[in-house]
Amino acid sequence: MTNTLLPPPLPIAEAIERDVTTDPRLKSVHSIRQYRSDLLHFEAWRNGRALTKSLVEDYAAALHREGYAPASINQRLAAVRWWVRRLIDHAEDDLEDTPKTRKEIRRASRVLIVRGVTGQRPPRGRYLSPEEIKSLLDVCASDPAPAGARDGAMFAVALSVGLRQGDITSLQMEDIRNNTGESCDLVVHGKGDRVDTLYLYKGGTSASWHGLHCAGRTPATSFAPSARTIR
Repeated sequence: MTNTLLPPPLPIAEAIERDVTTDPRLKSVHSIRQYRSDLLHFEAWRNGRALTKSLVEDYAAALHREGYAPASINQRLAAVRWWVRRLIDHAEDDLEDTPKTRKEIRRASRVLIVRGVTGQRPPRGRYLSPEEIKSLLDVCASDPAPAGARDGAMFAVALSVGLRQGDITSLQMEDIRNNTGESCDLVVHGKGDRVDTLYLYKGGTSASWHGLHCAGRTPATSFAPSARTIR
């Protein structure tokens, strides 16, 4: 069955690329890349079959059988629902108003009520005791290489304010502001262009500030990888 909700001259991959790069709701490069990947995977699996609620539910079941985590399945379902909304908009704007088109739109619109899957997996990682945290920071402090100071600064920031891994690795030196030696403000650029200002006090401030300077960080490099020779 052909993709009746798409203008005939436009291939699937080009339609996906057009929409993920022009929708203002997809602001970050990561979101665009993720939606592009998810939708290409879905369309390859769909293989021209009609967009129906049952088909998308079958897709979720297929992902589950392949071992995808519930969060990953729900992420792909969110991309599919977004894609169906876009296809319906294009069909209503660009295609001739025929009984066949109206039928396809009604059928595709039921995809929007497909629910996410539920489930739970054990959390990644584990709790670190105060003794383990001290040992971890001591190892970083005893490392004479710039990477040791950098790693110690990263752990200090993570332990002080509980940032996600991606938030930490994207920090720049210019994000440390109002530094007094005992406290400072940390500007964090999170998902969806969200900007938060967090407060670092004493240990977190001194370790991160001192560590970054010892690692030779410039305002543009922050927690970037350091060269290390393994002997």
